[in-house]
Amino acid sequence: MSYKNILIRADSSSTIGTGHIMRDIVLARQYKSTNITFATQDLDGNINDKIKQNGYKINILKSNDIKELDKLIKKLNIDLLIIDHYEID
Repeated sequence: MSYKNILIRADSSSTIGTGHIMRDIVLARQYKSTNITFATQDLDGNINDKIKQNGYKINILKSNDIKELDKLIKKLNIDLLIIDHYEID
């Protein structure tokens, strides 16, 4: 199956670490002809700059509220959502 728009939801910080973002950047590289966007919070000690350095778009979220994420999914016309976050069921 081919996807046009993928949204990856993950966070990084000095307390939760950076592994999720690094793993998701590797995963994103597998979808070369796809529009990939990361949705993340602006937490202290994050590595959001790594996302940008790897050429991916980023949307900063204010919270883990599902309504905020749902609004972004609809706005970006997302075909596939990848959630890599322990606090989101």
